[in-house]
Amino acid sequence: MRRTFELALPHPSTIRQWYRGVNGQPGFMEESFLALAARVAESKEHGKEVVCSLMLDEMAIRKHIEWDGMKFVGFVDIGARTDDDSNPVATEYRGISSYGSMLKR
Repeated sequence: MRRTFELALPHPSTIRQWYRGVNGQPGFMEESFLALAARVAESKEHGKEVVCSLMLDEMAIRKHIEWDGMKFVGFVDIGARTDDDSNPVATEYRGISSYGSMLKR
């Protein structure tokens, strides 16, 4: 893929390094809220208002249960922090992303 795009994409090890510190557990990511709060604060300093939209996305995934050394992962988990294997095996990833734009008032 990097050959196709003439090295315009970062090397996989670079991407791994970027995401090493990101919490990838189910639920809402604290980093998302911090990024939105920083964007709103910066916009207010410039007299602008932030309008944010949320977009839902889903993707089919392979059914797979795996032991990560501490617990089994691969069950449906909506971020409720339950450690219960009675949930069904996950078959879809569902995510929410946000896009914010600044408006001058």
